[in-house]
Amino acid sequence: MLVWVLLIVSLAALAAPTVTGALQDRLAAGLLLADMLLSPLVQHLMVGDVRWGVAAVDTAAMLGLCWLSLRTNRWWLIVAAGLQGAVVLTHAAAFGPTFIHNWTAVTVRMATWIAILATLVAGACEAHVVRRYGLDQPGQKPRAGTRPRGDGRKSNGSPAFDRRLR
Repeated sequence: MLVWVLLIVSLAALAAPTVTGALQDRLAAGLLLADMLLSPLVQHLMVGDVRWGVAAVDTAAMLGLCWLSLRTNRWWLIVAAGLQGAVVLTHAAAFGPTFIHNWTAVTVRMATWIAILATLVAGACEAHVVRRYGLDQPGQKPRAGTRPRGDGRKSNGSPAFDRRLR
């Protein structure tokens, strides 16, 4: 039951940036979706207790998120890359006692995945707000139907809102 709930929540969270986010948000969602879909397919690739297939997929996702975070100005990509780095580090737990490896695999990776999804949704919401209110760049022209206020910030187009600013 928990697996199905996590799957549904994951797919809903990964859909958020594809609907409201910019290109970099969609690329990150694609990376995380690939990580989610490829991990079970390579889970059988093991050397001793190390699942090197899953470690390789997680490392590739981390490197992709790091590359995106360095190329764009999205704060949530930096957070997601750091959390994905924590996931990659959990693969080193396989070198310790078996009970530590099992606990780490189940708990820490699930917790960091939920944190990555929460960060993804927060980033998608922020992208929507930035685009909706025209906050992309300080010097850009206001959208149609809005007019700049005297203090340089943009109006929302409502006369009542503009009166309150005077």
